[in-house]
Amino acid sequence: MLSQNSFSVSTTFNIDEVKKQIEEWKNKLNEFNCPIAQQLMTDPVIIESGHTFDRSSIEEWLKHNNTCPITRIELKYKTLTPVYAFKTTIKESTEKFIKKVIKNVKLWCSDDILTEICLHILDESLDLIKNNSNFNNYQNELKELKFNILLNELNEDKLFNNFKK
Repeated sequence: MLSQNSFSVSTTFNIDEVKKQIEEWKNKLNEFNCPIAQQLMTDPVIIESGHTFDRSSIEEWLKHNNTCPITRIELKYKTLTPVYAFKTTIKESTEKFIKKVIKNVKLWCSDDILTEICLHILDESLDLIKNNSNFNNYQNELKELKFNILLNELNEDKLFNNFKK
């Protein structure tokens, strides 16, 4: 679970600390990746072996296989049972992550040194939620933030070039 403390950031920035914090966030969210697709689960289901997968991935697997993708043990039943509590946990944790990314990227990008890292974080965050319609509003907000950062960079470059003349 993502804790409030895992998102604290001081106002003086250390690039290594920022990178470390981002890796910690991503590692926490990786717990919610489907073992087959290696992407954030949108519709987690559990199979007879006790393992959880994203529904679309395990359905595709079971079209061609009669075993658990992890244990390789033959399945007697191909029943897929939704895991609603896990789905809610994934959604809430991802929302918390994206909100913190947005908040901290705005803070970090006030430091020119971190602009490239901020753009990278935004790209990774967009990639994380790209196939999940539950997060369309966050996708738009992340894209708008990225656009504004790039626009700001462009304006700073123009200002610098005009100053050099």
